[in-house]
Amino acid sequence: MKESFSIRFVPNPIRDNVKQGKIYIRIIVNRKKAEIATEHVIESSLWDAASQRVKRKPRLNEELVHYENEILAIKRELVFKGKPSSAKIIKDLYTGASKSRHYLLDYYEKYYQSLQQTTEFAHDTIRSYNTTLGHLRKFLLSKQVDDMRLVDDEKLLGSMDYDVLLEQVDYTFIREFDEFMMTRPSQQYGKPMGRNSANKQHTRFKKVLSTARKEGLMENRPYEDFELKSEKTNRDFLTEVELQKMKAHDLHGNESLIKVRDIFLFSVYTGLRFAHAMSLKRHHVVQDKEGAWWFDTEQGKTNEPLYTPLLKPAVEIMDKYDNEERKVTGNILPKISNVKVNLYLKTIADITGIHKHITHHVARHTFATTITLSNDVPLEVVSKLLGHTEIKTTQIYAKITTKYLGEHARRLEGKL
Repeated sequence: MKESFSIRFVPNPIRDNVKQGKIYIRIIVNRKKAEIATEHVIESSLWDAASQRVKRKPRLNEELVHYENEILAIKRELVFKGKPSSAKIIKDLYTGASKSRHYLLDYYEKYYQSLQQTTEFAHDTIRSYNTTLGHLRKFLLSKQVDDMRLVDDEKLLGSMDYDVLLEQVDYTFIREFDEFMMTRPSQQYGKPMGRNSANKQHTRFKKVLSTARKEGLMENRPYEDFELKSEKTNRDFLTEVELQKMKAHDLHGNESLIKVRDIFLFSVYTGLRFAHAMSLKRHHVVQDKEGAWWFDTEQGKTNEPLYTPLLKPAVEIMDKYDNEERKVTGNILPKISNVKVNLYLKTIADITGIHKHITHHVARHTFATTITLSNDVPLEVVSKLLGHTEIKTTQIYAKITTKYLGEHARRLEGKL
């Protein structure tokens, strides 16, 4: 959708004298207008609507040209900086009102930029704030357009006026944002966001608004009465039987499926998240004096140091892809997108007869349960291997591993 923009001068009649009119500057962007009053009053009969000028008043017409050029300069600057443009924003910039009024997306972008300058947060955490910003942009744009398919149009995102003032963000705004995330299918996944995923967006947005309030830029507490309720989730993992079924199948010789299975199995035996596994370089893998292989890197999500041993099945996969691609990229694993991996894993599950919804993250759950806890690896060690900063996060896996609980119950029974 191409943006429409125009400037017009309108002599609005004076209430006490209809034969006279005060000249207003009318700014129109995408059929939405804002008016600015000038100090000039003229006889209505002298106004030429076609030329937008006053008859026999050259000096006054020069003033109108000056007004027009100033507004055009503001508009050009907004376009040059890639900022949202609207009649109201242009008016506020022209009149100086914008100095005391702050816009949501503009403030969020500055907040995000400040995160990028700090070393306090992990890269993945900073990137997640940008993800939430993207959802906010699409939500605000959805309030402007009727066709929801246009919300994913990147050109439209950069051209239309859809920003709001920070002071306009209230409980209703938060509730509508929540409804948008929970009901509108995303372009990437083709389905609405889950409750817990939406809560993550809210948590980040709440943090941004809280900072704005501390800086004195808004008075509202929009999240004060908005309660975030989490849904209990089942952490799917593969049992030993299912894992063997996946490993043993020839996958009909399909190279793409075999490659995705290897990427999945690599995380089954290392516990690494997808992004971390994909970012591993050859120099991250070191060998000790006994000949064992170790990772020497950091957890992508927490920036915690990660120095962990490589199990033999993971080493075999690493050796399998010691090829020309690695010489060019330096990556341990072949490059492929997370979306494509999850799509192929669904096909692998169907082929191998595993009746579970498998995503790459299931590999990490499998490492925590089937590979470690079920084989009597202490909870504290598993927590360290997973890069958890708090052991209570790891305890979730202990609760869902009945074999782990049963083994310890039997040991306790023997001691008693």
